[in-house]
Amino acid sequence: MKLGKRIGYLVMGVLMLVAACAAPGNDVPGLEQTPTDLPAAVMQAQQYLSEQLGVTVAEIEILDTEQVEWPDACLGLPDEDEACAQVVTPGWRVLAEVNGQIYELRTDATGTEVRSVENLEDTTLNQ
Repeated sequence: MKLGKRIGYLVMGVLMLVAACAAPGNDVPGLEQTPTDLPAAVMQAQQYLSEQLGVTVAEIEILDTEQVEWPDACLGLPDEDEACAQVVTPGWRVLAEVNGQIYELRTDATGTEVRSVENLEDTTLNQ
């Protein structure tokens, strides 16, 4: 194999390696990054809060997430006169901030069930 071809292949390999390691979109001004590393249940909680408050998902900052085991199928937040299956339910506790107010959301493991705790600023979300 000729030296020129070898150098060409080497250069192509290096360029492909650099391109593969580059973070996509980080250098594009105005490109909004989506937190794709969040669990689906947390993203469902964010969507729920967006709909409840009438804000965009981008306006909701996720402050903290924690995997938990809720004491019942109502995620420890039964509505008045609601019967809840008394089964340990894995899920997520999500703390989110919108316009300076902090919200605690609870989900099951998949985000199918999302409930809100009273707003930590003493405002309750409508469920």
